[in-house]
Amino acid sequence: RLVTILQGAETNYDTDLFPPYIRRTAELLTEATGGAPEYGVPGEATVAYRVIADHARAAAFMVADQVYPDNEGRGYITRLIIRRAVRFGKLLGFKGPFMHQVCDAVVETMGATYPELATRRELIGKVVLQEEKAFGRTFEDGRLRLEQEIKAVKDAGGDTVPGDVVFWLYDERGFPPDLTA
Repeated sequence: RLVTILQGAETNYDTDLFPPYIRRTAELLTEATGGAPEYGVPGEATVAYRVIADHARAAAFMVADQVYPDNEGRGYITRLIIRRAVRFGKLLGFKGPFMHQVCDAVVETMGATYPELATRRELIGKVVLQEEKAFGRTFEDGRLRLEQEIKAVKDAGGDTVPGDVVFWLYDERGFPPDLTA
């Protein structure tokens, strides 16, 4: 926030800290889909780019500090950060892993100032990619199970997936309620 004030920027994302990660995300999206939503247009695309940029920075630093994705403690926060960014990437149109490459842009940009990033560059990429792949499996499994539940509800004449199913998908399968919605 101090940089925002010093640079006379409107938001943190308008400083020189975030645009490299936003540009890298747009480049990767263009490669993956053949076209990237325009950044800067109010709406979900702008939010998604900002979340990915912010979370890539956080994830790179957390992994460099040896806080690895886990089911509990500090590692759970690392897992949530990576998975939230991946969910926003799916909103933009990513089908496969990308976050590890955005984290690499963080290392590229900040590695000279924070040598632990540069030293652990390969580790950061491997850890983030592994978590992306794990979430990809969780996402696909949850999506298939949700589709089965939706079909069962429709076949029974209903229009709402029961809360216990939403809870089960999250608690037992790790499928986030916002994706279920």
